[in-house]
Amino acid sequence: DPCRGGELVDHLVELFEVNIGTRVGKILIAMALYAWSETFEVDLGTVVTPTALPVVGKIAQNCLYGPGQLLGSLPGALILDVTFVSGRPWELEPWTSIIADNNPGQVPTDAPMLIVQSDADTIVAPDVTRRFVEQLCADGATVELMELQGVSHLDTGAEAAPDVLSWINDRFKG
Repeated sequence: DPCRGGELVDHLVELFEVNIGTRVGKILIAMALYAWSETFEVDLGTVVTPTALPVVGKIAQNCLYGPGQLLGSLPGALILDVTFVSGRPWELEPWTSIIADNNPGQVPTDAPMLIVQSDADTIVAPDVTRRFVEQLCADGATVELMELQGVSHLDTGAEAAPDVLSWINDRFKG
């Protein structure tokens, strides 16, 4: 049962730490940092190296709905392997506060939630998701965790879509 209670964890920091060393992780972190720099009007150059700034901007314009679209970000990601962040964003203000403020699960919701996770996901670690669900449940949320077997991160959405649609329809039916 995922709703047995859990400890309060900064899940975004945990995911950043796990993924900062991977190519796909760098792509996703670049997208997040770029979006937050635009949303909160923070200078991206305070955390991204000057060489990587234009690359991060280009990566942020891509979509990641499947393996083919991910390939569009790979040339830029190769540059991020050489130079990317000038420090750990989760340890530098104002980024520390931005990441903390954007950590999911801070605002209670009365709506039921469905979270889908695959045991083969190498981007969003299954144990991080389980702890997040435990935290939500401990905080009184109604959460269902759907765990898929052997599905990659990029394929999880498509694989789970029929079950997610059925779950949503069931909510509307009461």
